Amino acid sequence: MALNLNIKAFFKANMTSESDQSKVQTGRFYDNTNTAAVCAHGDLVVIGTLDAHKWDNYAITDMNVRKLTHPAAITDRVAIVDFDGTPFATNGELFYGIGYRTIGQPPKAGETTKVRVFEIGDTFYLADGNFAAPPVLEEYAAPTAGAGTWTPAAAQVAGATNIRIEPITRPLTVGTVDEGTWYLCTVVSLAA
Repeated sequence: MALNLNIKAFFKANMTSESDQSKVQTGRFYDNTNTAAVCAHGDLVVIGTLDAHKWDNYAITDMNVRKLTHPAAITDRVAIVDFDGTPFATNGELFYGIGYRTIGQPPKAGETTKVRVFEIGDTFYLADGNFAAPPVLEEYAAPTAGAGTWTPAAAQVAGATNIRIEPITRPLTVGTVDEGTWYLCTVVSLAA
């Protein structure tokens, strides 16, 4: 059976944003035409200006929601989309957060999502689909311009947020089927 290497997923291991709530933002994702769009779990985004309130007829700014876009350049300061807790799903009496049984099912276009701002030393897991090409253990990755993914590199990319692909992996299991690989990643540098 072939693995589904297109699944995007993110799972925090040890991040500053767990204890510093200023490192957690809420946003609404927009594509390059400024249209509300769907983003994926673990997508890299740039946190922009405050967004309009979802009820446009009030013509007010939502002071709790920022505009999110994919990075235009590899040197943009990026954050990561984390659906954990943003929405939850119910099925009968079961109650669970996205990233487990609902992996790969993002919020609808126009819905808000949580994003985590990086700090050096943050560690987290990413799935195969969060990379533009297969990552190499003990090497690096930097943001992909125009996309929400990381591009693997043999060395750190100057001026960019860089992660190191640690020599620790585990199977990405969806239900009872292995669908790819989780890679443990550590933030080693931040864009200015």
